[in-house]
Amino acid sequence: MRGLFCGRAAMLVSMSLTADLLAEPDCAVLFEPAAFVQALLDVEAALALARADAGLQSWSSAREVQAACRVEHFDLPTLAAAGRQGGTVVAPLVAALAARLSGEAEAELHAGATSQDLIDTALVLQTRRALVLIEAEVFAAAEALLALADTHPGQPALARTLLQPAGVIPLKLRLAQWLQALLGGTEPMRAAAAGALQLQFGGSAGQGAPEAVAAVLGRNLRLPVPALCWQTRRGDWLRLGTELALLSGSAAKIAEDLALLSLPEVGEARFAGGGGSSAMPHKRNPAALMRALAAAQAQPQRLATLLAAMPQQLERALGPWQAELAAWPDLVIGAHATLAALREALQGLSFDPARLQANLDAQHGALQAEALARALAPRLGRAAAQAQVAAWCTRIGPGLHLRDLAGPEFAAIFDAPLDEAAAESVLAAWRHRLPHLRPEAYSHGDPHVPTA
Repeated sequence: MRGLFCGRAAMLVSMSLTADLLAEPDCAVLFEPAAFVQALLDVEAALALARADAGLQSWSSAREVQAACRVEHFDLPTLAAAGRQGGTVVAPLVAALAARLSGEAEAELHAGATSQDLIDTALVLQTRRALVLIEAEVFAAAEALLALADTHPGQPALARTLLQPAGVIPLKLRLAQWLQALLGGTEPMRAAAAGALQLQFGGSAGQGAPEAVAAVLGRNLRLPVPALCWQTRRGDWLRLGTELALLSGSAAKIAEDLALLSLPEVGEARFAGGGGSSAMPHKRNPAALMRALAAAQAQPQRLATLLAAMPQQLERALGPWQAELAAWPDLVIGAHATLAALREALQGLSFDPARLQANLDAQHGALQAEALARALAPRLGRAAAQAQVAAWCTRIGPGLHLRDLAGPEFAAIFDAPLDEAAAESVLAAWRHRLPHLRPEAYSHGDPHVPTA
């Protein structure tokens, strides 16, 4: 699609090796020029069949249109050049399609539709297929997180705030937070998709089409038919884009956490495989995390472009809609690439219990300072208790634990059991729900939706 709107230069960029690092082929191929043109043709064929169903043209002419709507019949570079000149690829596509038809089929082609009807609806079809792939990556990442939680029951971990040691948490809590971010993000995305994945069929000026034709067209494409067309009312569409960007951000947060935990001087997280260096034989770079973070990097700018393009003039936009079209595929592809790379990282992730414990032990009891100050407060007052514990913390180190300075009466603070209840509650809830979540929720029987 980008190639058709931006010409040969954009197609060359999309094929560059550096760009390919930030896209997964199974999703990127859904938005390639040939796939976009085929989606346009699918809408055109479905329209002809809907008109035949409504008695507005013969079934023989509709089937002639359907048979001609195959992307291999068309010269894509020629279409791209003509689309650049005229501002839309649909006009030259319809002209080329008409040239392949005869009689009534040619006369009735594209009746009641306009370029934006085909483009928006085609993009809805492509996005619906991509959402199946995106959710499949989310669910696979979630399964990896649940498996890690099962592998490390009762494992304490060093919590860090402002990148400094802060306290002791169950490792399960961190895993539960990551899981909630991913699976919790799918529910608003599904709700946004329900409003966004709808037929666009407004005709030349948004006046709509015969109800019977619209109803059958929606049924043919397995898309809901809205009460009004949405050609310059883009809120529902952009709400889905926003949820995709948010999900990308959630995945990038997890990747960033894992990158920090895998620093050799931290050493709590390790990954199977890894990338090498052209100069340093010892390097094992976390390549999957790199791809996740890089793929997510441009998502805010893509979303900003969509939001900036939201004020679209009157009944058809001059400029903003076209800018939105150019940004949308990259947003969807970027979301999928971020999640696919994170899933790969999580499936190769392991935690080092010995290193987790060593990093806790290296704090020499300082992680219980907050609880100790609270215990001293009734006796000394809050400020004095804080000052006393802070003074003790300046003295602790190898051979001297905060427990030694506090005395035996406060030993229970340092021996308190790890509370995993909140984390386990979240993990158990998602463990129960995950088997019932299926990415096929978007397909509506679309035969072109890929198998997850």
